[in-house]
Amino acid sequence: MSWLNALLRPRNEPDEADFAAGPRPELFTDDLLVDDTSCAKPSKDDESTVAAALDALVDESMVDYVKLSLTPGRARPWSSKIGGRPYLQGGGRAPRGKGEFEGQRLHLLAQLNFEELPALPGMPTTGLLQFFVAADERFSHFYGADMLNPTSGGGFRVVYHSRIVKDESLLASVTPDQSAEPFMPVAGECLLSGQIASQPMSSTDHRFEAWLSTLVCSALETDEVPEWAWSAAVRRCGTPKNHQIGGYPGLTGNLDPREQFTKHTTLLFQLASDSLDGTEAAWGDDGVGAFFIAPDRLAACDFSDVLYVWG
Repeated sequence: MSWLNALLRPRNEPDEADFAAGPRPELFTDDLLVDDTSCAKPSKDDESTVAAALDALVDESMVDYVKLSLTPGRARPWSSKIGGRPYLQGGGRAPRGKGEFEGQRLHLLAQLNFEELPALPGMPTTGLLQFFVAADERFSHFYGADMLNPTSGGGFRVVYHSRIVKDESLLASVTPDQSAEPFMPVAGECLLSGQIASQPMSSTDHRFEAWLSTLVCSALETDEVPEWAWSAAVRRCGTPKNHQIGGYPGLTGNLDPREQFTKHTTLLFQLASDSLDGTEAAWGDDGVGAFFIAPDRLAACDFSDVLYVWG
């Protein structure tokens, strides 16, 4: 079954807890049990058993990632940022779409200067990576994404500059098209800064249910994860609504495309819905945009085959 058409039973999906600071979030609360009528209150022994299983899930799946934040300040052409003028070396021009977007200018969604961001194993440590998407009123709700063929690249492009020229006289200048903003997920321009953080597998990751089932069913000696245990797991691991490099995606509705597109396993970049000082990123109803890549292509800094979805 297509990942896009998969209909999973509704879940509550809280935002991700900050696992880099403070104690773990509460696993079971009276409010949680009252709100979910399908959850019978577990015994203390079962609650303790599941809590230990979730500790194991968190510990075994924990990874580092770069947590990005919108930051006020003046953007230079080579800054890490969302929106605004793209960095273009002399003689360069903004990329153009293909297929349904043939010939259309693509617009800067974001760019990442790895030389000014924390180093993350597996990611480049030098160079500048740019993400461009289409802005077209005929496809305004898709932002250049092809949900049925998310690797097509017709309405988006990922461009890598291995060497960053920091002499503005040697760079090309492209004025942002203000008329495109209503059909873009980003309006305005804002700097991005980053710090290393850690996160466990999110509850919307396509592997989460199988991993949870293995741990909890074994611990409780049952064939199916009880609803109260699932609710506790979702509450514990949440959904990362971050701007980030690496880690686990926070796509809503359990629409993780990697269940079908099995080569693109690495989250290259995620941009969440957010706003700061007149700059706004908005993906539908508080969604995220996510770009995935195969590890071997990432290691080679080959960004010609990237998967892009949002939701």
